[in-house]
Amino acid sequence: GESMGGTIALAFATEFPDAVLSIVTCSTAHRGGNLQHVDKWRKNMRKIGFEKWSLDMVEKRFMPKMVSQTFYDWFHQKQCASDESTILSMAELLVSSDLTDRLCYVKAPVLLIHPDSSPFIPLEISIELKNLLSHCCIKVIPFARHGIALSHATECATNVLEFFRYNEI
Repeated sequence: GESMGGTIALAFATEFPDAVLSIVTCSTAHRGGNLQHVDKWRKNMRKIGFEKWSLDMVEKRFMPKMVSQTFYDWFHQKQCASDESTILSMAELLVSSDLTDRLCYVKAPVLLIHPDSSPFIPLEISIELKNLLSHCCIKVIPFARHGIALSHATECATNVLEFFRYNEI
């Protein structure tokens, strides 16, 4: 799962530990109280408008020149086609989430892939998450922001394959 998808996967594994064989996350947090910038999103959407907010968010997701202009524009267009209230509701759900006390129920091996420079989820959150899980490893992607599943897709996929081979999945 990427970002919120990873949080959902972890939450599922705490409720149904025997149903999960492995978990791989990219740019994921287990608790949202420290997620940076989310509290500003609603204000910025109103102040500068949804399209300018989206451009700002795309900049925060990718280091300069890490994706092509075509891809950058595509991502921006898809984000602009999203529903503002849904984005804000999802962000509020993430900020209010805290899986800390339930992570001890996760039995499956976990791979955390995290950027070194996410403006949304500090690396310290991923390190804390690693330390809370019994069968976990972390791969840090250098010179990367939040959108590593896209900007560093090959590196992420290579790490996933290595993780699956190591854990015989």
